[in-house]
Amino acid sequence: MLMNQSKDWQGQMLGRYRMMRLLGRGGMGEVWLAEDTQLRRQVAVKLLPLVLAADKDYLQAFEAEARTAASLDHPHILPVHDFGDVPLANGEVMTYLIIPYITGGTLRDLLRTSPMLPVEKTMRFLRQAAQAIDYAHSQRVLHRDIKPANMLLQQDWLFLTDFGIAKLLTTVTHRSRTHSGVGTPEYMAPEQIQGKAEPASDLYSLAMTAYQLFTGTVPFKGETPYEVLIKHMQDVPTSPRQLNPTIPLAVETVLMQGMAKRPEERPASCTAFVNALEQAWQGGFFPSTDPDATILAPWSKRLRDSGKFPQMSSAPTQQGNGVAADPNHFPPGATTYNTPPPMNYAGNMATTVNNSMGPGAPVPVTPTQQQAISRRQMLIGGTAAAVVAVAGSATAYTLLRAKPPGTGPLGGKPLPGPHKLIAGIPLLHLTGHIRPVWVAAWDPSGRYLATGGEDNTVMLWDVGAPLQKSKGQSQTLAKPLKSWRMNDVIYNGRLCWSLDGRSLVLTLIGDVNKVHVIDVFNNGNLITDYQDANQANSALPPSYGAVAWSPISNTFASAITQTQQAALWQYKQANKPIKILKNDKAPQTVTFFNDLRLLAWSPDGRQLTSITGDSTLIVWDAATDNLKKTFTLPDRPNLKNLKVISILRNALQVSPTDQNMLAATNVDVVSVWDIQHQVERFQLGTDDPGPYTPPADTGGVEWNPNMTGMTWSPNGRYIAGGYGRSARLYVWDLQAPSPGTSKYGGRIQNLIFGDKGGHTSATIDVSWSPNGRYLASTSFDNSVIVWQVDGA
Repeated sequence: MLMNQSKDWQGQMLGRYRMMRLLGRGGMGEVWLAEDTQLRRQVAVKLLPLVLAADKDYLQAFEAEARTAASLDHPHILPVHDFGDVPLANGEVMTYLIIPYITGGTLRDLLRTSPMLPVEKTMRFLRQAAQAIDYAHSQRVLHRDIKPANMLLQQDWLFLTDFGIAKLLTTVTHRSRTHSGVGTPEYMAPEQIQGKAEPASDLYSLAMTAYQLFTGTVPFKGETPYEVLIKHMQDVPTSPRQLNPTIPLAVETVLMQGMAKRPEERPASCTAFVNALEQAWQGGFFPSTDPDATILAPWSKRLRDSGKFPQMSSAPTQQGNGVAADPNHFPPGATTYNTPPPMNYAGNMATTVNNSMGPGAPVPVTPTQQQAISRRQMLIGGTAAAVVAVAGSATAYTLLRAKPPGTGPLGGKPLPGPHKLIAGIPLLHLTGHIRPVWVAAWDPSGRYLATGGEDNTVMLWDVGAPLQKSKGQSQTLAKPLKSWRMNDVIYNGRLCWSLDGRSLVLTLIGDVNKVHVIDVFNNGNLITDYQDANQANSALPPSYGAVAWSPISNTFASAITQTQQAALWQYKQANKPIKILKNDKAPQTVTFFNDLRLLAWSPDGRQLTSITGDSTLIVWDAATDNLKKTFTLPDRPNLKNLKVISILRNALQVSPTDQNMLAATNVDVVSVWDIQHQVERFQLGTDDPGPYTPPADTGGVEWNPNMTGMTWSPNGRYIAGGYGRSARLYVWDLQAPSPGTSKYGGRIQNLIFGDKGGHTSATIDVSWSPNGRYLASTSFDNSVIVWQVDGA
């Protein structure tokens, strides 16, 4: 191949394209601004190195790669509008690609003027690039040259370009030339250097890009390209914290994992890598010992996937070089991408650990899909929603009291409490965890409490006897009855009990095609992996998220991540789900931002409800597999100054006494819905200034309050919850005759407690015991507290 440097194309025609001016030149060719004389619009023309007309292999490969690149349809992949070749003198051929003209330049251009970008902007760019790469991988397409120069910018929107170009320049024709056409040495994975590129190779290059964004430099440099390639093969990158001391240790751990020499040691996907970075940055900015630990990190603010894209300019500007896009090209969605198999872990999936974990126990940094949740864009100038309509309130009371007095949800069993609600008395402090605790789940008998969190450990606590002996005095339990060390964080919604109280079901973000069922009281600590055998050899096997066990049968549900589908499993049938519940109204593209977050069964075991990342509620009839209803939680008018709302976690529960009433957190309030009539009956809020007091340092971004955990009392009368800026617990009485109204919106709580003997940092999860006598709360202070809330 010969480069095009001697050819001046200005003013000449290339097919129907009139060449206007040179935008840039590099090792992979030239980029020109041109006019499409047929459609009368400006485009960019990518001229590839000249080849001989006799080189049929290359010309066939070019056409194949160009068609593949043109088939990629994703909001963050620059589309290929056209391609072709033009014969020149001396038996040479010019191949070219037609792409949109982007006026914002490349990420490389931006880094030349601002080597260190704000973390929020850095994470936004990495997220968009990761989504594009993972989508391409789902289409069996590798990029092979991920780097800032191939990331084009328009405002804050990133487009990945040059798919297939690196592969073209590794054809037989080009192998005798230097490295310059094979990829870019500073970003190339060791296996790609050896000619064995795979999806993990693109991830390695993205990790190199992330390293550069966080430190201002690439990990490896040398006098020659060969020297740089050898360093990729042999050397360990300089510690990122040595170059930028503000980088948290957890972020450094994730970066080093992304740059691992062995492909199997890297994260499961590019999105998993970025998820891990987001989790690590949050932990770095807000340590769990700091009251401000609950404040959302700035990178959790995300543009909503609304189908609206940045406005593109059709006229050239002086702001850098590059390529720009037709704003109408992209559809509202793109093909769903399920993550490929994860990294290999050393040892078994889970092992039993000592009851008391030492302070030096390692806690791997792993990705989370619960930390940063994209909310729909808020309406500007919208009217305030009614807090509680008079007629709606009366209807809600009727629904809550529809059961005959003294009967349970199915008739027969007496309703549990609390019969006399009191401010919580802290009876038990469980201190076995060494990191924040994300979930607490009572077994059906109320004797045992299962907890899990960021130390990757599930703990089983026998709280029955200590509670009976407490006599109102606080006790501390440091050692659980049993514990299991897993390979990832145990998050809220991902741990539940079986109906008979003999098993625990959990899922982990790092796992693919696995739901773990722990035989809790088996002496051998038996863990069974439930897997879809039909997907065992799939290139894109499913991953599972939230879990929920049916209240009436040996069936449990697990959400399928990056879909709006739920798998139903039969206990002791571990080889495949018995059915898949689907949302036929789901958007074309389902990603981390709008997949299923939580699952909740109705008390009669017939309906399964879920909430998505963009606050859509989905209700299935589990018996008939039919989709019953979908509706979206209303926007929060008092937060209308924020274009995008971010929350720490969702919470969802169906009333234990009425299958048609559900409660879901909606940013800073609890929204109580009548499912049958699709009407919001209550909004529950607070006038306590604590949850609405911004932290001293918000990271330079807009901050919004948000709820964390939420639980419905077993008698259906009360709802308890916590907030991301408060260590207190809040309780609302749905039957209170004259509730006050918060200035922030919603009925004011009827009870606040936790100032005395409570948590030292914000609560994460709250859970009511089956008899209604106790509340369990978890916190960023690494502890679990069991409170007595029934004074009867």
